[in-house]
Amino acid sequence: MTIQINVGGGGKYGQLGYGDTNNRGDEPNEMGNNLPALYWYSTCVAGKYSPNSQKACQNCDAGSVTDTLSLSGGSTCTPCVAGKYSPNSETACQNCDGGKYSTATGATSDATCQNCDAGKYSDVGAATCQNCDGGKYSTATGATSDATCQNCDGGKYSTATGATSDATCQNCDAGKYSTATGATSDTTCQNCDAGKYSTATGAISDATCQNCDAGKYASGKGLTVCINWKVCSAGKKRLNGISSSDATCIACTIGQFQPTNDFAGPSCTWWKTCDVGKHRVDGNSIVDAFCTSCSLGYYQSKPNFNGTECTKWTKCKDNEVELNEGTDTSDRICNTTAVAADTAVAADTERAAVSVAIRVETMSPSIVGIILLLFCNCYFGFCDS
Repeated sequence: MTIQINVGGGGKYGQLGYGDTNNRGDEPNEMGNNLPALYWYSTCVAGKYSPNSQKACQNCDAGSVTDTLSLSGGSTCTPCVAGKYSPNSETACQNCDGGKYSTATGATSDATCQNCDAGKYSDVGAATCQNCDGGKYSTATGATSDATCQNCDGGKYSTATGATSDATCQNCDAGKYSTATGATSDTTCQNCDAGKYSTATGAISDATCQNCDAGKYASGKGLTVCINWKVCSAGKKRLNGISSSDATCIACTIGQFQPTNDFAGPSCTWWKTCDVGKHRVDGNSIVDAFCTSCSLGYYQSKPNFNGTECTKWTKCKDNEVELNEGTDTSDRICNTTAVAADTAVAADTERAAVSVAIRVETMSPSIVGIILLLFCNCYFGFCDS
C-alpha cells in the first residue's frame, strides 16, 4: 500500500522528509497542492527491496540478492561477487565448485564457472585459479588443490609457475648434480668436486662425477673436462701434479741437462764423464758436456772424470833426470839417483886421467900415444869388457 502526503514547515534539520533542509510554505504559492508529494510505502515483499519507506520497492537485478533473501523487508540488493552465482534474488550466492573459477559479478548460474587450466588449481568460490609453484607442473584441468602439482625430478629445476608439463623442468648443467626434487632454481645444482668432471646433464647424484685420468687435472669445481698436465721446455723437468692441480716445471740442477721441448719426464740427465787422457768441457741445462783430449804436456789418469782440466806434467829439478816422458794418461818421471851415478863416473874418469898423465911423463912419446888411444876408446865405450 502507498500513502501520499504533502508536508510544509521548517526543514532546517531535514525533518520534513524530503531529504533536504529547505523550509516549505513560507513563501507565496508554496502550500497546498504546490507542496511536493511524499509517499509512504508498506514493507517490501521477499525478493524486492527499498532503501527507505519513502521509495517504492524495486526488483533485484539478475545475479543479485536482497539482504533479507527469502524474507520481506529487504533494503539492499547486492550482486554476487566473482566466483559465485545466484539464480534469483531470494537465494544466497552459491560458490563455484573447487577446480573452477568465475570472473563475472552478478552471475545467475554455474555456467559462468570455468575449469582451471592445466598448471593451475582452485578452492570453491574462486575468482581466479592459482598457479602451481615453481619447481612443479600439472597436466590436469579443473584441479581442486596443489596436490595435482608434481615435482620436477632430481637433477632438474624450474623457475616457471603454472607449468603444464615437465618440459619446463630444466636439467642441471654438466659438471653438476642435484638430489632435490621440486627445485625452483639452479642453486640446488651442486658442483662436482675439484679433481672430478662430469659430461652428464640432469645428474641426480655425484656418482656421475668421475675422477680425472692420470696425467690430467681439474682445478675448479663443476667442470666438464679435465686438462692435461703441462709439459716443460728444454732445460727443465716436470714435477707431476695431482688430480686437482697442474704439474710444475723446474730448472735442471747444475750438472744436468734436458734438451727436449714438450718434456714430461721427472728428471734431467747428468752431464757425461770422460775417459783417461781427456777432460770435460761443461755443458748447460740444455746441452750435454763433451770430452776433449789433454794438450801436450798434460795428462789425466782417472776414468769417469768430471774435471774440466788435465794436470801438467811434472818438471824435473836441476838434480833430477827424466826417466820416462809423460803421456796424456801419465805424468813425467824424474830420478835423482841416475844423476848421482853419472857424476861419480865422471869424477873417477878425471882422476884416472890425471894419474895417467903423471906416469906418461917418463915414457917415450910413442908409448904415450898408444896409451892415450886406448884410454879414449875405453872412455867412450869402444873397449871390450
